[in-house]
Amino acid sequence: MVAFAPHGEYRLDVDDRIVRTVSADAMNDEAIAQFGRDMAAVFEGFAGRPFGYYCVYGPGVLLTPDAIEQARPNILNRHAKGGVATAVNFSQSDHPTIIRAQIAEIYREMDVVWREFETYDEAKAWLLEKIAEADRASGPNAK
Repeated sequence: MVAFAPHGEYRLDVDDRIVRTVSADAMNDEAIAQFGRDMAAVFEGFAGRPFGYYCVYGPGVLLTPDAIEQARPNILNRHAKGGVATAVNFSQSDHPTIIRAQIAEIYREMDVVWREFETYDEAKAWLLEKIAEADRASGPNAK
């Protein structure tokens, strides 16, 4: 199989215990694989503590069948490492109806807690609530 250079654009950062990503363009398999590696490194930094995930789907993003298949192990890893909820924002998407349907199906299949938000501030409040619930459920030594 021929390997290509990663193509596509994404941003990844962390706001306290919320991982934030923005996908701004269609990504090839190599970019999706790099995205998964970058995410895994961030998840390790939480050392098992609960965290939330916020994702913005920007213009030009559509999930191919291959991208959907690569998303599944990334989602499983996120939740195995402490991800408790996912907030998504489709407001910048050129194809919000299609992306929403794709995401809803993936998350339904994988039994992931998720909600759609128009702004990060709204999503952050919900994610912090879910993180606090997980902290309380983990016991008195949770941070």
